[in-house]
Amino acid sequence: MNPKATGRLLCVCSALMIAGAGTVDAALFDTRAQIESKYGPPVQSKKAMKGSDESILYRKDSWNIQVEYIKGRAMRVAYWIDGHKLTKSEALSLIQANSENGNPWAETRSRNAIRWTRTDHRATAELQFNSGILAIASADWGVAAINQKKTDLGTVSSIEKPKPAAKPSVKLH
Repeated sequence: MNPKATGRLLCVCSALMIAGAGTVDAALFDTRAQIESKYGPPVQSKKAMKGSDESILYRKDSWNIQVEYIKGRAMRVAYWIDGHKLTKSEALSLIQANSENGNPWAETRSRNAIRWTRTDHRATAELQFNSGILAIASADWGVAAINQKKTDLGTVSSIEKPKPAAKPSVKLH
């Protein structure tokens, strides 16, 4: 089979796999009640990430949806399908579903991921190449995570400086 035909076959197989996996709706900024009406009851409560009040895992069809809540609103949502790495086109569909008022997204690429920033700067998204997981986060979640890290570190004056090591006592004979 020639390379072009192989590429087309892979695209068709990928599209059929995702079509069979069902779809998920936008969730960023939704309340817990709105999310549970879309995805059903939570399957697991996880340890909240830095800056979040709670972290809940939902499943719909083949999709895993992990939601980080702050004050009852979804401020970070991660999407993945077990055994399948999300493609850029699949990620873009989810990202567009999270575009408030049709705000476009600007793309940047690194060695390990594709990152998008919404032009209103209220949200970011990242598709990790190695895991195929897409995470979409509000700017509020990012600020809360940064503030939590600062709280965890404390202030410079409250951190004890290490004491200098004692000089070894060596007796020469």
